[in-house]
Amino acid sequence: MSAESLLFTLLHAPFGVVFGYYFICQHLGITKRQRRLSSFTRFAFWNVLLMYVVSVAGIHFLDSQFYALPTDARGQVAISLAFVLALMFVFIAPGYLFGTALPAQIFGKQKPVGKAVGRAIRQSGYLLPRTLGILLPFLFLIGSLSAAVDLAGPEGLPITHSGEVNGFSFLLQALSSLLGIVWDAIWMVVITNAYLKDLRESGEIPAVDAEVFA
Repeated sequence: MSAESLLFTLLHAPFGVVFGYYFICQHLGITKRQRRLSSFTRFAFWNVLLMYVVSVAGIHFLDSQFYALPTDARGQVAISLAFVLALMFVFIAPGYLFGTALPAQIFGKQKPVGKAVGRAIRQSGYLLPRTLGILLPFLFLIGSLSAAVDLAGPEGLPITHSGEVNGFSFLLQALSSLLGIVWDAIWMVVITNAYLKDLRESGEIPAVDAEVFA
């Protein structure tokens, strides 16, 4: 993983945390008066740890293993495809397994993060088809757009080292970033609905309060 990718991730994290907190609050129906600094602090800590640190560490490990291979091995279609699929799995797995812990930090029920994996297993009938049918294709599209820019080389960057603007690459990168925000929103809707669905099925909240499907 390049230094630029790590820097972009670190710069994206604060925006992702704030956007995620207010988006999920809105989806849960948490009013401005009900929002607390304590819930935001819990949400921010677990969001950064589970959604950024774990994913970045996993991607960095896969990246180092892939580029340690001989050049001819990296050029093989099967190995390259396996690498891309592994990257997508490492990126999406923490959110799938632990994502419902984030609305739990805000809503105040079933807060311990350790319960998130059990919740993901119980709600696999809801989570799995949406992850495979919506989130994964979206992620593949976003990655393809970013890869198209990276594979173009130094002169194909949105802003080249000489300071020139490549309009086409800039458009691809902007579209990739915009789709990334949409992806985040869809993911947060999915995990929040899965969390509410689990609360309803366990009897912790009335069914009418959990019927929030977008």
